[in-house]
Amino acid sequence: MKKTKSSRKGLLIAIPVILVVIVGGFLVFSRIKNLRAGQFSGANTKTEVVSKLTVTDKVEASGSVEADQFASLPWKTTGTISKVYVKVGDEVKAGDVLLELDPTTAPANIISAQSDLINAQKSLDDLNNSKTTQAQAQKAVEDAQKAYDNRELNQSLKLAQAEVTLVNTQKDYDEAEKDRKNLNYNRASQATLDAANADYLLAQAEVDQAQQRYDEFSGRPKDDLVRAQALSALSAAKGRRDHALAMLNWYKAPSSEKDIQEADAKLAQAKAKLEQAKLDVENLKAGLSAADVALLEAQLADAKRSYDLVKNGPNPTDVAVLEARIAAAQATLNSLHITAPFDGEVLVLNSIAGDVINAGDIAIVVANRQKLYVEVQVDESDISSVKSGDPAELTVDVLPGTVLKGSVSTIDPVGITIANLVKYTVRVDLQDPPARMLLGSTADVSVQIGTPSEKIVVPLDAVQNDATGEYVMKQVVQGLPVRVPVTSGEIVGDQVVVTGDLQEGDVLVVSTLSQNTQGGGFFGP
Repeated sequence: MKKTKSSRKGLLIAIPVILVVIVGGFLVFSRIKNLRAGQFSGANTKTEVVSKLTVTDKVEASGSVEADQFASLPWKTTGTISKVYVKVGDEVKAGDVLLELDPTTAPANIISAQSDLINAQKSLDDLNNSKTTQAQAQKAVEDAQKAYDNRELNQSLKLAQAEVTLVNTQKDYDEAEKDRKNLNYNRASQATLDAANADYLLAQAEVDQAQQRYDEFSGRPKDDLVRAQALSALSAAKGRRDHALAMLNWYKAPSSEKDIQEADAKLAQAKAKLEQAKLDVENLKAGLSAADVALLEAQLADAKRSYDLVKNGPNPTDVAVLEARIAAAQATLNSLHITAPFDGEVLVLNSIAGDVINAGDIAIVVANRQKLYVEVQVDESDISSVKSGDPAELTVDVLPGTVLKGSVSTIDPVGITIANLVKYTVRVDLQDPPARMLLGSTADVSVQIGTPSEKIVVPLDAVQNDATGEYVMKQVVQGLPVRVPVTSGEIVGDQVVVTGDLQEGDVLVVSTLSQNTQGGGFFGP
């Protein structure tokens, strides 16, 4: 019983499914029949003719408009702005001074650069105009030539001078040796000691007499003339006595260690000079060596070479050194000014007179908007078709309805990866850009990558699209229109370039039924 009940239940379920399949199939068949019979009936279709159109292949991309010459100019030192010569929008020429600092507020190295510049310029002027350098070099050649030519005579003169020096050094040595030996004995003979002692005794007696006379007048006022004369005589007598006593004591005292050391050093120095003088005489007596002659020849050659460098003007190396000093000093002084690097116009001005600035602060922005370009990224699949010099058309949002002309100037050979796609940077230079073009504005660029050629074109609405791809319906002499597969390309107005089994003059049947009753249009179902 359970088995019978289950069979009945399955039968009840299967019957509705079969009915759905039958009805669906009937509806699909009816739709296909209607489409084949009605879609292309005279009331629901129109005809279009396949034509040819001269078309140029293009590569399209977008970028931003940039100036070929654009500069944000910073200050290179610190100070206070004293003068501003321009305002935003002014046209400037290369080399124009735009802003200037007060020199008194600049660092010390800027101020000292002025002195360095003056000195270097004077030295360069002297080098270029003075004849002293040439004259000195010429005299050096003459002196070196004489030294070489008179080398034998000069050798004899040197020998004679060396012999005189030997005699004098021998005398100095003998005296030093005698002085050193004397230190081994008393400083004076007995007779000298007796004479010194007598001098002392006489001096002491003179002091005693002067003291006695002074004592007679010492009670008088200090401004008394006689008292003053007596005091002066006493002081003089004491001075002579003290000197006599010092001499007597020196004669009696033995030689000190310091005296002996000084005498030994003097003797050693005299001996060294004597030995050198003897050696000099011996060398000179031997005559000129090959090395001596070679040295004279080398000195003569050096003198001639130095003269050759300056005889027709200053040495180029010396000039280059001074010019480098001038350039360095001038560059330092130039940091007091901001100058225009090229012809252009002022876009931004960040400074006014009185501002205190630091090195690196941007003072002004200038650009030349007569030389503009756009850089675009071209896919690797298209880049082989782009060549330098290819013409281009550009449109910018800030100038609606305006088409600008340009051409490809450079193609970067190194690709970059953007969103997993390899692209190459192509630069397009604008021809005769409009005045006051806004920099950074978006530009759509179309680069012509080939010569104009005739292509098969059909109306946009003639191209249909289904699961198998794009197609058109071509009218034949008898029977219903036939399907012709096509591949669409560039859109030109209300037409599209296609490739497929079509020829100019072929008639296409285009359905005018709405999208909900026909196959997909050009942009799909």
